[in-house]
Amino acid sequence: MKVLGSMLRDLRTERGVGLQAAAEVVRGSRSKNSRLERGESPPKHHDVMDLLRASGVREPATLATVEDLLRKTDENPGGTATPTSPPAGCAA
Repeated sequence: MKVLGSMLRDLRTERGVGLQAAAEVVRGSRSKNSRLERGESPPKHHDVMDLLRASGVREPATLATVEDLLRKTDENPGGTATPTSPPAGCAA
């Protein structure tokens, strides 16, 4: 979860989306989004996809990596799944 959260934070900040704006996208609070980005709460697929859309993420490689991390998180809740190759420009 931490790798996915870190990747989401990097994508959000690289694209200039603030924590409050991201929280509004997922119909939650800044603290909820912050916990998601720190890997402290399990990600919900629809929240992650909403965050990606709000951040303008459309690159197929990035979307595929996020989907893979979501799947691994579902298979191993609380685990630290790592992508085999993060998309360019992401410090996952």
